[in-house]
Amino acid sequence: MGKYLVIVFIFLPLLNINDLVINDNYEFNNIRIEYGKYNQDGYLSIYDLENEEYINEIIYDDGFIEEFIYLAEVDNNLFIIVCKRSFYLGEEKKINDYQLLKYNCLGELLDSYIIDDNYINFYNHHNHIILEDESNNYSYLNKDFQEESELKLKTDFIGNYNVQYQGEAFINNKFINSINLTYPGIYNIDIIDGDYQFSYVITLEPDIIVEGDSSNYNYYGEIKVYSFGDLYINNQPYQSGKSINQVGQYSLVVKGVNEYIKEFSFSIYPEIYYNNGIDSFILDNNKAINYPIRIYASIEQLYINNELYNNELINQPGIYTLSYEQNGISENIDFSIYPRVEGISNNKKYDKLEIYIFGKAYINDEEYSGKVSLNQPGNYTLKTYFDNQLYESYEFEIVSNNDNFNITSYIKYAFIILLAIGGLIFFWKK
Repeated sequence: MGKYLVIVFIFLPLLNINDLVINDNYEFNNIRIEYGKYNQDGYLSIYDLENEEYINEIIYDDGFIEEFIYLAEVDNNLFIIVCKRSFYLGEEKKINDYQLLKYNCLGELLDSYIIDDNYINFYNHHNHIILEDESNNYSYLNKDFQEESELKLKTDFIGNYNVQYQGEAFINNKFINSINLTYPGIYNIDIIDGDYQFSYVITLEPDIIVEGDSSNYNYYGEIKVYSFGDLYINNQPYQSGKSINQVGQYSLVVKGVNEYIKEFSFSIYPEIYYNNGIDSFILDNNKAINYPIRIYASIEQLYINNELYNNELINQPGIYTLSYEQNGISENIDFSIYPRVEGISNNKKYDKLEIYIFGKAYINDEEYSGKVSLNQPGNYTLKTYFDNQLYESYEFEIVSNNDNFNITSYIKYAFIILLAIGGLIFFWKK
């Protein structure tokens, strides 16, 4: 076999129909290709099935007597034409060799490849062209004319399986019009074209889709499972897409063709969130919060610090542990509620002060909570504590109106005094 590129074609929109011989046609990628010979040259036409118009019509002449005798689909946009090249020795016509011509769907010749004349049949499947020689040996060529002594195929697939072929196909001994599988199972596939047969086995696994919030195959709240196959959840028949919202551990079994079985385990945890009176948020482990909250969960019994909890307002700072156990699912979530002070800054002076304290605070060692108003002049220290440890500390001062006498006032009164002195001097000189 040898390889070289020859690009010789003539575009002829009008041909003498008496000189045209169509050997066969092939449809793919929404086009129909007819091929054969025109006089002593190869012939090819490409017809757009959607727009109902010809894309290209080609007469191929490479200096021999050419005839296009077979077409193989080798990619979504590529095909290979087998061109038989002959010549006359006296009055006897002899085959010189075969030339493989690679075209795209626009009819552009991209490459060519020469093979010997000892091949007797050509076949096409899995986007390969198969060559059968006189000894009934097969060679498999891909779109790049790379040759293999056997076709090595992937045997495991997920979700769907389809394959290109020419001839007839049988799956598990049943004739089918096309190989396009979505149902999980183990499939014995036979492709037959005349005396040629290619057999292989594939396993098609389901593409299991779980719709819902998840993390590492743990799901939260309501979920839906989608899959082809016969579905069972915890040994009960399950309809694909049906809602599941009960907290617990689940085992999904998918049964398919030829006793195929796939198992998939997952767990559903409750949705747990807290509300501050306005908005709701997911309660994560080690969450830090500084306002009163209520907690809600899609579960029957919930405990906080080992006591049954029923959505009561939690309005005291502290360290909390939320826990539950149901249907084999258990979890502990730690969170903390911290004290908070609003309306104050450290090391500031105020003539009066209104602050809000969430939790408890000590102002000059006296306990306060909620809204606090201060107007008594003096120095103050405000402290909050969390888990018996100092959490925040503020130093501030309340000053009287006299103490709050600013520089603008001094300038104003100094100016008045200067005016008075100036007036006295003026009258004294007079």
